[in-house]
Amino acid sequence: LGSGEQRGRPLTVSRSFAQGEIARCPQAVLEGKSLETQCDVKTRWPDGSVRHSLVTFVASLPARRSIKIDFQDQAPPAGAGLSKDEVLNFQGGNWGAALRLRADGRCLGG
Repeated sequence: LGSGEQRGRPLTVSRSFAQGEIARCPQAVLEGKSLETQCDVKTRWPDGSVRHSLVTFVASLPARRSIKIDFQDQAPPAGAGLSKDEVLNFQGGNWGAALRLRADGRCLGG
């Protein structure tokens, strides 16, 4: 790859979206092809659409040429994340942490 081409390079893009542009999770699209994409939604608009997200995907970068990445909406993967019960029962509930929170989210201490 001495030509400067970079194949299969993981990329993370910090991207803001207009209200209503991405309802659930952004997905990267290269030359009309949807790429397997991981999104970390940081903020949402009042209507629930994505306002800001870190979008991670793998793409090959040609030498001395640019690529254009578009974004489209995608549903989060089935089973993404853990339910409340799954979190509380992780390792049989023996995970050595205790949280006490107030309704405003501030920690009350140990």
